[in-house]
Amino acid sequence: MNLSKWRSLYFEIASKMGLSEFKDRYAALILSKLLDNRRCELNLLKFKLLKKTAIVYGAGPSLEDNLAEITKHQLYEKCVNISADGATEALLNFGLIPDVVTTDLDGNFEALNRANKQGSLLVVHAHGDNIDKLKIYVPLLKGIVIGSNQVGENFPHVYCFGGFTDGDRGVFLAKSMGASVIILAGMDFGAEIGKYSKKIEEDLKERKLLKLEIGKWLVEEVAKEENVLLFNLSFKGEDIRGVKRVNISDVKRCISQSLR
Repeated sequence: MNLSKWRSLYFEIASKMGLSEFKDRYAALILSKLLDNRRCELNLLKFKLLKKTAIVYGAGPSLEDNLAEITKHQLYEKCVNISADGATEALLNFGLIPDVVTTDLDGNFEALNRANKQGSLLVVHAHGDNIDKLKIYVPLLKGIVIGSNQVGENFPHVYCFGGFTDGDRGVFLAKSMGASVIILAGMDFGAEIGKYSKKIEEDLKERKLLKLEIGKWLVEEVAKEENVLLFNLSFKGEDIRGVKRVNISDVKRCISQSLR
């Protein structure tokens, strides 16, 4: 998805969520400065994903069941694995190190930091509400870190791949870097919040559900794009328009075909 198309989606999201483009851009500039002395590893990210099958793990209620099946059938090693923030803790609990993590630093930082130390490439997202967390946590990350933003511009070390929530941003990232097949795991997008999602107060639940609604809509937008196939392994949750719901046998067959 080109940046112009993404910006039109961003403005629609900003209107619904009351986002400040000024604050989002300022956050991106802050993150760019924090990453100033690090090597740019964008080519490594593209190398990992180009023409590959990627599994994007969300923190929904289906996550642990999906992980159990994926590990049982030894599919983890055959794909590029992208965990969305809180889902990282679940992968680590299964003894798995994600290849890539998308995070706005809202999740369990100990899990994020541990994954980063063990080789996960962290794509840290900047937005107007997490500037303080960027300043606190980014300097503590000693592994590979790339920045992302949502304002539709690229800055030094901080790129706009598209996406709004950590989960749908993983999908946009995989598509942007050239993945040919994207499989969704633990991406339920329903009213039930998974145990690996950030705990929220009851008065903020409505906003959380709106974010999930937006995330689902954005995945549906990616599904309209050419040169990528999306499949949904999640057992529960919402149907996603343009994304076929599949079982583990379908996934095994899809991966086998992609490896030929």
